Amino acid sequence: MFTAASGDPWASNPERLRLIHTEPALRVSHQLESDRAIYDGIDVMADYLGVDRDNPRLRVFAAAVGGVMFHIANELTFIPDDAALTSLLEAIDLLEEGFPL
Repeated sequence: MFTAASGDPWASNPERLRLIHTEPALRVSHQLESDRAIYDGIDVMADYLGVDRDNPRLRVFAAAVGGVMFHIANELTFIPDDAALTSLLEAIDLLEEGFPL
């Protein structure tokens, strides 16, 4: 997904990203879509793992992963590159390690 988005001139357009982050209505809409993506992820993971979608452990896991990924991705003010992908993958590694400081 990262490669597809970074290779798409519309999705990786720095001006588009700047507008999303600076225009209040676009920022709210982006946040709502981010929340929807987390809930969609919960449904996919629940089906895959065979657990109830209301399982609190699953919901916390999905929120943590989604929150970390969205936070790091939102800090990207440039066209995503290998360094950006490395940052995202390092964040996932930290989550897998149990949030070591």
